[in-house]
Amino acid sequence: MRPVWLKQSPQRQVSALCFMIDRGHAQYAGRLSLEQQLHHVRQGHGQSGANRDYVIATVTALEELGFRETELHLLAERLRERTKQRSTRRRHPALMPSG
Repeated sequence: MRPVWLKQSPQRQVSALCFMIDRGHAQYAGRLSLEQQLHHVRQGHGQSGANRDYVIATVTALEELGFRETELHLLAERLRERTKQRSTRRRHPALMPSG
């Protein structure tokens, strides 16, 4: 928890849950390419569900607040594209690859 200032009127200080990056940690993934990030997110699943859904929900919430984080938005866009492709294949079996 960290103290933060809210800009709305009147300004006030509140406690906020913050997630800090440890770039020295073995699991730090900030240096991964977009394709590597996609691979890890697509295969990840936790107590709250698929990591893909978590990333998309996070980006949606940021957009609703008026924020845009370019790399995270690009990751979410690619995840959404893959989800749409799968959905289309399920509805249209003729589009599924044979074999």
